[in-house]
Amino acid sequence: MRLYYIITHKKMMTSRIILLAFSFITYISGFSQTKGDKLFDSTKIHELRITSKTDPNLYQTLQDDVDTPDDRPYYQVDMKFDGEKIESVGIRTKGRSSARREQVPMKIDINEFVPDQEFDGMKKINLTNSYVDEFRQKDRISYELFRRAGVPAPRSSYVEVYVNDEFINIYLLVQQIDKTFIKDHFADAGSLSKYTSKHKRELKYGLDVFGNFGDMHLGDINPQLFQEVYFRDFLKFIVINDVIKAVDNFPHTNYYTYYSEKSKLFHFLPWDYNFTFRGDVNAGTIQPRWQLDIIWNTPEYKKLYLEVACELSQYLFDTSFIEELISNNEAVMASNSQGVTVTSAAELRTWIDKRRGWLQDQLTIEGVSCRDYSYPLQPGDLVINEFVASSDNTGGIQEPDGGTPDWIELYNNTNQDIVLDQHFYLSDDIDFPKKWNFISEVTIPANGYLILWADRDIHQQGIHTNFQIKKSRGNLLLVYEDLTIIDQVNYGAQELNKAYARVPNGTGDFMIQDPTFNTNNEPVLSIDDQIKDKVTIALYPNPVKETLKISTTSKVKSLTLYSLMGQELAQQTKVTEEMNVASIPKGTYFIDVQTVDGNSEVVKFIKE
Repeated sequence: MRLYYIITHKKMMTSRIILLAFSFITYISGFSQTKGDKLFDSTKIHELRITSKTDPNLYQTLQDDVDTPDDRPYYQVDMKFDGEKIESVGIRTKGRSSARREQVPMKIDINEFVPDQEFDGMKKINLTNSYVDEFRQKDRISYELFRRAGVPAPRSSYVEVYVNDEFINIYLLVQQIDKTFIKDHFADAGSLSKYTSKHKRELKYGLDVFGNFGDMHLGDINPQLFQEVYFRDFLKFIVINDVIKAVDNFPHTNYYTYYSEKSKLFHFLPWDYNFTFRGDVNAGTIQPRWQLDIIWNTPEYKKLYLEVACELSQYLFDTSFIEELISNNEAVMASNSQGVTVTSAAELRTWIDKRRGWLQDQLTIEGVSCRDYSYPLQPGDLVINEFVASSDNTGGIQEPDGGTPDWIELYNNTNQDIVLDQHFYLSDDIDFPKKWNFISEVTIPANGYLILWADRDIHQQGIHTNFQIKKSRGNLLLVYEDLTIIDQVNYGAQELNKAYARVPNGTGDFMIQDPTFNTNNEPVLSIDDQIKDKVTIALYPNPVKETLKISTTSKVKSLTLYSLMGQELAQQTKVTEEMNVASIPKGTYFIDVQTVDGNSEVVKFIKE
């Protein structure tokens, strides 16, 4: 038997990078384009031209539709975005109060007239008019704060809008929360509902999501309801709503609820935040608004609520992040080609800065001493060590529930156990680093490994992420609560039944090789060139279900079982001509037969 070693002495240099703004992380090396990267590139102002072949007064028609909010038709038009044309899309007026302004908000449905038609991976997009927002930034900043906290929220960018070649104004282009959005952020399609003052969602409790707001207080709701809510993210959702003083949102209107059939949990998704960052900056207390008495009066809920507020107080309104985001928004809008004046956001900066202080003061008033939520480890302690993005039934690793899904291996480079809790996140989206987190604590032993199944099957045995690994090219990020990038892998096209692994193990650069599932990435056992053209040792039955028998002219000294990837699975030194393989999963294996006369041979067999 011959072993070969892939040797490299180049060490991986891991940088501890804090993400200041999601809007700018596309500049990190190795960026891989994902859905919406054209539409929602926030580093420049875009151009959107809407042309009607049948209505020369289309914009006036859209203005006239303001008075029929419940019966607004889509009009068939052509759309050109930054010079890229797409024909036969639908456009209509959107909004209620916001629609009654000279600058009409609009919704574009790209697949309204052509089924399943998409543009940049999107089927619907929104053009908002920044109603009651003189800075044109409140919606965008709000969404970025939610995304920064790990609450799924729309992406956005600024765009000059023209209708039949007439310049209308600068709009904020906002991603639609729809099936496409859900698929990109969650493990299953589930059920999605929009909550407005007109449309209310009822659960099996016979109540709206948090009670009938017209007739009862939230404190009257059934406490069991909280067992069906992704509670920690819900607390982030309501804390952020309170801190930014969102008065036209939860719980009365303007939010979505999503129910996952796999996790059996509800998620709350933010929507429409022009009525924010306004009013007396020192008003209110940290106690949840809207009669959420059950949270404040239940010690375990209150404790978690204050812990979440502590976390957010340490990174959400980071001064550098806020300044970079606002300044970029101003610069992008100011670059418009039509000379539209952009209102200085100095007042907005001041309000947010004071509100940051308000949050810290409120925690002090409650007697809360917040612990440090900075990343607790050193660079290189915890790494993404290996992953497989493409496998089949013949060469893939089988998960506990069957199948051969994508998988990711984490490695602990230290001589101490590392506990991963809900503050550790993994993502395949560089624009949303907090896509999936560890809900329950998991320990990686010293110099040990942890396998994550990247298959969206979060309801199955083991640890499963809510995303699959992109096979063509992409990114994997391991991130901490404070947005420290623990590790990041940028990769190209992946090969079937091959791994992308660090060599040397835990520290080296990545290379494509045979998988070394849950074990050291080196040495790798080369088997293919060990199989002789002339087989002197026979196996039977082959395929085998339980007992594999060996036929040879000499007595057997030892039998060693290997996976298809060359990893040793079992060794049998007792003199015998058979091996029980009933317990190993179905697949292809090799057995190394050593005989007492010093000969050895590697023979392939199939377990069925």
